[in-house]
Amino acid sequence: MDGIVCDPDHDRVVFRVSNVGDPEVWKPYQLSTGAADPSFQPTSLMTTGRLSLSIVDAQPVRNTPFTLIHWSRTDWEREERGARFTQRIDPESLRIRRGTTSCTRSRRESA
Repeated sequence: MDGIVCDPDHDRVVFRVSNVGDPEVWKPYQLSTGAADPSFQPTSLMTTGRLSLSIVDAQPVRNTPFTLIHWSRTDWEREERGARFTQRIDPESLRIRRGTTSCTRSRRESA
């Protein structure tokens, strides 16, 4: 799902865009000047292993530089689906800090 992350407290807006079948690209801009910051793919910053990841939502965390990212994760080999939450903490270096919340449910459990 594509969208917009608007964070006026930190003078930025991020346009989340993708083509069908391609990873989501984030295109950040400074609100005050309209200047573009470097685009990036959040999925390229995550260690996925055999997991399939996609972004469900992203929202700025008020009064912090954090952006909370809600990921949908699927392990097709183990037939498990779940969620992961991370925080993008450094817009300059584009480092992802993993949150502590991760939940998984296998298809066998939900049947």
